[in-house]
Order: sequence, then C-alpha cells, then structure tokens
Amino acid sequence: MATPLTEVIDDVVKAKWDHERTKFSLPPLMTLLLGEPGSGGSSTPSMVGAVKKWQRSEPQVSLETWRSLLPAEKIEPELQSQFMDATMNMEGVLLAGIPGAGGFDAVFAVTLGASSKNVTQTWSSLNVLAMPVREDPHGVSLENNDPRAKEITTAVSSIQLE
Repeated sequence: MATPLTEVIDDVVKAKWDHERTKFSLPPLMTLLLGEPGSGGSSTPSMVGAVKKWQRSEPQVSLETWRSLLPAEKIEPELQSQFMDATMNMEGVLLAGIPGAGGFDAVFAVTLGASSKNVTQTWSSLNVLAMPVREDPHGVSLENNDPRAKEITTAVSSIQLE
C-alpha cells in the first residue's frame, strides 16, 4: 500500500536536513541542458531491489558476474561515451557528461550563447529529449499547469510545523 502524500510531505518538511541553502547561478549566456534518452533508463529502486535479491540468492555467482560487468575504469556504456564525445565536439559546448553511473537514463551539457539550440536539435534527431533548466533562487516550485499541483499544495498547507 502506498504512503499517503500528506505523510510523505510531512516527513520531508519536518526532517532534520544537513544542508545549507546558498544562491547559485550560471554565468551570463550559459545554459544547462538535461537530456533524457528516448530509450529510457532503468527504474533504479526496482533494479537495486532485484540485484540485491539475486546477490543474496547466489552470492558467489553474483560476485563473479558483478566483477566482470563493472570494471572500475569503465562504468558508462561505449555508445553513451560516443554520444557525449560528439556533444563535446559541438561548437559552444563547454562541458557534457553523464550524471551517476551511466545507463542511458540521463545526460547533461552546459552551453554558451545560442549553441543550446544546436545541441537541442542534434539530441532530438538522436531521440534524446533536451530539457533546458534554469536556476531559481526560490527553490523548488510547482508549475501552474502541473495536474499534481493542487493535491501537493493542499497537503503542504495542511502540515502543522512545531
């Protein structure tokens, strides 16, 4: 059974957060693009659960398989490396990379000036959805057209802080 949204939000809001909020912005004319490959990545929580179950059921086999699949010097897939190298070679791309351990679920690039348009078009032709993002000093916010906004806003408003 899923946890009610109000309980989840209550836990997040009342948690002891070990962080410091500081203002951040990219220098003028720089754009951060996030990309989501159309092939889709994996569902990390369910994948981790399945791997853990397999490791418990077959400890020796899983250890040998794990070591052969994940050499420390090469975690990201070769195809993804080629994609990022091609992105880096585009005019106006300052840096590009793969957050996390790879696996075709996300890419990013920081571009200069109008070059983000070329990156967006190139990624689109390769079935990668480019999502321009921008910093916001107000933190997380909900868009007006998000259908979940009313339910979440109501749940946040109902929390009594002590």
